[in-house]
Amino acid sequence: MIPAQPSRTAMRVAMRRAAHQLMDAPPVLVDPLALPILGADTAAAIRANPAQFESGRLSAYMRAFFAGKGQVTIPLELRERLGLLPNTEVEFSLDGDAVRITKVTGSGRRGAAVLERLRGRAATRLSTDEILALTRR
Repeated sequence: MIPAQPSRTAMRVAMRRAAHQLMDAPPVLVDPLALPILGADTAAAIRANPAQFESGRLSAYMRAFFAGKGQVTIPLELRERLGLLPNTEVEFSLDGDAVRITKVTGSGRRGAAVLERLRGRAATRLSTDEILALTRR
């Protein structure tokens, strides 16, 4: 690796992401860093002929289809990278012709939902002080 230069892996990923976002209509993934990492000459070459830089595996990986009720499965690698676990709250917004999905952080709603499901399920009639006393023994 050369200091102050992107690695070969970063360049390869940036090239595929740039080609992918230029080919898909509407874009599946918008990566604001992909084209700048590549530089003006490579970005121009991709714009001129994005198909020559596209990887079939990447294209299949990034595409999904809507089910009958408007549901779509986010690919596992994206869910893992973004930490999208079951019951994770997300927001949808329009970004030009693309839909942006953003993970909601700090809303506290997930913890509140868990507590609400547990409320009233205790099988014992101990007071709070009695429960605390048991935990300190």
